[in-house]
Amino acid sequence: MRKRKSYYIPKEKGLRECEYCRIIFLSRKGVRFCSGKCNAHNSSGRKPKQCLCCGITLHTSILREYCSTQCKKNGNTQTKECAHCGAPFKTNNPKQLYCAQKCRNLAGNGVCKHCGTKFVSFHHTSTVCNDCKDKNKIHPLKEKMKANCKQCGKGFYKINKIHFYCGKKCQKLSSTQYFEDKKERTYFLIFKRDNFKCVYCGKSSIEDGVKLRIDHVFPRANETHNNIDNLATACQPCNAHKSFSMLSKETLLRIWERNKKLNKKFNYNYEELKKEFDKIYKPQDK
Repeated sequence: MRKRKSYYIPKEKGLRECEYCRIIFLSRKGVRFCSGKCNAHNSSGRKPKQCLCCGITLHTSILREYCSTQCKKNGNTQTKECAHCGAPFKTNNPKQLYCAQKCRNLAGNGVCKHCGTKFVSFHHTSTVCNDCKDKNKIHPLKEKMKANCKQCGKGFYKINKIHFYCGKKCQKLSSTQYFEDKKERTYFLIFKRDNFKCVYCGKSSIEDGVKLRIDHVFPRANETHNNIDNLATACQPCNAHKSFSMLSKETLLRIWERNKKLNKKFNYNYEELKKEFDKIYKPQDK
């Protein structure tokens, strides 16, 4: 087979300057960088800089000024005069005022405003010595007041007016009892809303003598399902039979719509419900 003539004319190479590192290199026309490394550095936004301390060229971001932590320390070193003795010293901390701990202690001497004695202050804001920092000397103890515990009724001494319990145990029991009472009153509201009848079978606790329970229409998975619209009255057999099973979508929507309508009619305030509940169920009957 006869070979054809090639009409490709190779481009002539010439000396060019790298746009990143400024090195002279031999290349064809159109090549801007001497290597792939310089091309990558240029595309990432990094440019060659000189360390402010030692002058070494480094490829880094715009904010970086030193090549290492040692150069950063040496670059920030400045000569200052001690505020106490006047001797010159070198430091990397612009807030340092004294050349040594001894000068700092001597300059920090103060007079206690409570007892009048001299003391060494490590913090310039200190105005009281360590001996006078006792609360009994600076802030005398408040007078103790007699009070009776709201939970157990025992007498105790309190310092603050807002102390109502003799200890943490009684305080915890009181908070637990409060939430249990609130839960009972909420259940009473739901029973009254549903006329003390099971929403599934229609049996009544008054006429049929069944035990009523509070059922989550949509099975309880988190606290959002404790909404009063999702709670309904159910007898013990229906509640046990349903358990965590899911109802059909149509049944769920029908019960929710029913509960919303009834909740608007029974728009009870918590205090009103509490009074009505306490009238029917006295504390000694619980």
